[in-house]
Amino acid sequence: MDAFTTIRFILPLIAIGIFLLVAMFLRVPIAIQQRALQVGILTGIINIAADAIGLSLNLWHYNLSNLIFGFPLDIYITVAIVFGGVALMIFWWIRQHQPRWILPFLIFLPIYGLARDYTWSRLTDAVIAFDSPYWWIGDILAWMVVFWIPIYVFNRTTNQGGKAT
Repeated sequence: MDAFTTIRFILPLIAIGIFLLVAMFLRVPIAIQQRALQVGILTGIINIAADAIGLSLNLWHYNLSNLIFGFPLDIYITVAIVFGGVALMIFWWIRQHQPRWILPFLIFLPIYGLARDYTWSRLTDAVIAFDSPYWWIGDILAWMVVFWIPIYVFNRTTNQGGKAT
């Protein structure tokens, strides 16, 4: 087993550790942690759907081994936990403690996703390869949907007092 495959194997475990550390550091109530994980699953599902569209439009493809129907499912688990659960807990904390920072946070998230994908593609072609010069349009739109729909759902299913409804 090569080093990258080993890292892919432990990525979900690292994601769980990050989730727990953020929950502890931000003192997120258990009900909010549970809701963040529930809605985080939606994040992973939307990410798979967005990637399926990107793949079918020949915007990008994965160069990884051990793909299931062309998708690296271990990475989607990590996305669900970190970009779903952790981002939602950070959103909850900002909403509770620094509401003026919500808009910059919402703008930053898709830009971060785009920058991360671009950086990964430049550092190594072992993960993702872009097949079109317009990949970035699909990528930024995908990250908008991947982040903003779960945040909307999370915001609607939690009240301003910080409890899950």
